Amino acid sequence: MGGAKNEEMRRMEKGIFKAAAKNVCSSHIDDYAIRRFIIKTGDRGKCDYCEKYRNVITLDALIDFLTDSLEYFYTDPANFMFHDSKEGGYQGDVSDAWDLLDGMGLRIKENQLNDDIFNSLDLSNGWAKEYGNLKDYRYENWLSFKNTVQHKSRFMFSVKQNFKFGGRNITAKQFLNELGAEIKRRKMMKVIPAGTKLFRCRQHKIKNEVTEAEHICAPEEQYAIYPNRMSPSGISMFYAGFNIKTASMETLDRSDSTKKYYTIAEFSTKKEFNVIDLTSLPRSSAFDKDNRDLYYIVSFLEEFLDDFAKPIDRDGREHTEYVPTQIITEYFRYEFNKKSQISIDGIVYPSSKDHGQEACVLFMDHYESLRALKFNPLLTTKKIKFAIE
Repeated sequence: MGGAKNEEMRRMEKGIFKAAAKNVCSSHIDDYAIRRFIIKTGDRGKCDYCEKYRNVITLDALIDFLTDSLEYFYTDPANFMFHDSKEGGYQGDVSDAWDLLDGMGLRIKENQLNDDIFNSLDLSNGWAKEYGNLKDYRYENWLSFKNTVQHKSRFMFSVKQNFKFGGRNITAKQFLNELGAEIKRRKMMKVIPAGTKLFRCRQHKIKNEVTEAEHICAPEEQYAIYPNRMSPSGISMFYAGFNIKTASMETLDRSDSTKKYYTIAEFSTKKEFNVIDLTSLPRSSAFDKDNRDLYYIVSFLEEFLDDFAKPIDRDGREHTEYVPTQIITEYFRYEFNKKSQISIDGIVYPSSKDHGQEACVLFMDHYESLRALKFNPLLTTKKIKFAIE
């Protein structure tokens, strides 16, 4: 009786009810850490959700595992948060367990399992985060870095006073060094091999305006008059996609009806290029208790990349909006690997226009790109279909 009472008290403290007497296998959940837990700790038996014989655990065991991770990140707001019934209750952000598990990446493929887990959670119990975590600190530092270089100090930011975010005092230069350290630690670098095909697009006014490599490689400096995601006006770089669709989607501006044509060119690399690969994030999970620091870091990098790759309208504000990524690009180009014999030649990043695809920028101006890339003279020129046509 004492054991049963203790179990009941434990469940009350965790905010869970006694689950349905069911077994579950790993095939109904996407998260690798949860799947691994089921496979490693389960016994051979019949899954009540697919009726197949596999390694299974009880639904109770699964919910315990999920709420163990929930307790790692969150706690009862009564432990630290001010409560004012006149002002609606707790004076801070409070959520129920289901919303928080969803935010932690819990994805259930089976509707009945989804319902069973939902019904096993006491949603009247609130959860809150007592302290900011490492992901929050890093992301807040990124937001503060953006604000600093966009609106406060652009050219002398490394010697300005510290800005404070996430309970820390940190300079913009320190933020860049910490970001660079994470990139190195996660081995987010790769080599673009010689012979790799790259596609470049140019939008233009006259149909036969683009006929040679020099017409569509990186622009000459006097023509690099517009800011881009990685390069300010006046600095020429070679932007490309790894397929035709990505190259065209990254380039075409259908609001500019004066440029009715676009041309696609194929280049191939004559040599290897060492690049920062911002698309190669390692997998992580809030439910992987042995690698929670990795979860914090990858979560930050995902939010950072969402900002890094988001579409920006060319309405004049791009001169300001692109500044943070331009500075980070210069850091990668000149500072990131300066103690090594291996220079960084470019960046591979998620396309802002072609979801799930990659684009790249190589640190080459007009003449360097002509020397380092082989040009395929078979060009494709088409007329743009504007909405008004």
